Amino acid sequence: MISIKRTNSNDQDFLNLILELDNDLNNRYNNVSYEYNANTKVSQLDTVVVAFMADTAVGCSCFKQIAEHTVEFKRMFVNPYLRGMGIGAAIMKALMEWAREMKFEKAVLETGKKQPESIRLAMKHGFVIVPNFAPYTNSEVSVCMSVDLNKSSEKIIPINSSVNYLSGGTHV
Repeated sequence: MISIKRTNSNDQDFLNLILELDNDLNNRYNNVSYEYNANTKVSQLDTVVVAFMADTAVGCSCFKQIAEHTVEFKRMFVNPYLRGMGIGAAIMKALMEWAREMKFEKAVLETGKKQPESIRLAMKHGFVIVPNFAPYTNSEVSVCMSVDLNKSSEKIIPINSSVNYLSGGTHV
């Protein structure tokens, strides 16, 4: 069973997963000037989710407000050995639900051309590729995407009955 914990950017499980994400990105982009560090600061955020299987943190993401009605989803990561098990979908669904609860209307994200699994996941949840937005405007390796949170339909997203969505910093 996958459980989702709502937390903040000081959460140690989140910080550990971000280190794994950074290692993954370094391996993918080792010969490319992919300056993700400068554009991925996520300190002091109260909109972080961590996915668990049993008591093990296996994935994460967060979002931050970038305009009056728009959030940017950032730092999504799922343990590479556990991909394809619905963890990314559970994280995406949790982010979208939380952003809607907070009355945001649009979500954007940036991923990289060497992350096809990330692009596929976003597209499955209604995201479309858009022109690169700042600060990724001149990046040759970035892929920017957007979704209208009011028009995206959760009916197109397979609901995994083995996902438990929790808040308050707890999980089962």
